[in-house]
Amino acid sequence: MKEQEPWYSLEERKLFLKERYFSGSHNYFFELKEAKNGSKYIVIDQRKKVGDKFIGSKLRLFEDEML
Repeated sequence: MKEQEPWYSLEERKLFLKERYFSGSHNYFFELKEAKNGSKYIVIDQRKKVGDKFIGSKLRLFEDEML
């Protein structure tokens, strides 16, 4: 029986651009990457310091979802 492949990949994606911005207690990270199928997508990562920890969230916006 063939083992099922995971839905995700640990393979590194091609990175075109990476920027970092600070605004008060928030940190924002923007990355422009290329998916396996060649389409481009943006990763927006927001992190906020709460006490001694960083709380964060990520958004991935793919090329076909952009206007």
